[in-house]
Amino acid sequence: MFNPDYANGEMLLSLKIGLASIPDDIEAALIALGDQPQIEESVVQQVIAGYKQTKSSLVVPSYQMRRGHPWLLARPLWEAVLGLQPPSTLRDFLRNHAAEMKYIEVENPSIIQDLDTPNDYLRYRPA
Repeated sequence: MFNPDYANGEMLLSLKIGLASIPDDIEAALIALGDQPQIEESVVQQVIAGYKQTKSSLVVPSYQMRRGHPWLLARPLWEAVLGLQPPSTLRDFLRNHAAEMKYIEVENPSIIQDLDTPNDYLRYRPA
């Protein structure tokens, strides 16, 4: 799916469009940011394993007590995201659902790093 208003800088609409397009038989979605291509497969596997183990509706990786991406959002919480209206943000959503959040401690800082410039990418790209 495509967000025609992507340039407004708010990812909420993109996430809502994405969630609304997922088939009914899918139980969870992994929410990843486009400016984090350096996220390692092992982190994704840890988040998925955390979901399978806990069945928490919201599984979030944490590095040194800092929340990052990708996070896993189970279908029971999709309506809460789909119902968000500006000025509400995804930070508001996370704050409102903190009790449902399961943190997965990872040993990889990539979950909190954004690659926003060509120099950022050159610094992190694999050799």
